[in-house]
Amino acid sequence: MTTVVGAETSVRKSYFRWVVLALIFVIYTIAAADRANIGFALPFIRKEFAMSNTEGGSGAQPFPVGLRAHTTVSFIGSALHTVR
Repeated sequence: MTTVVGAETSVRKSYFRWVVLALIFVIYTIAAADRANIGFALPFIRKEFAMSNTEGGSGAQPFPVGLRAHTTVSFIGSALHTVR
């Protein structure tokens, strides 16, 4: 990478990061509401499919586990990308 000393560059400010931040907030809010809704729906799902408490809990488990796995993989991927 070459830098030129004394050269003036005009950089136009972009508000794209605020759009991305707003989208992340909206998606995170929807995901949190979805995770909360499984707790309300679980008794009806268990009754409909004649599940025990253990089976119902196993069915609801992938939501938080998937979120933790995604967060971990994203963190490791961003750390590896930064190292390069």
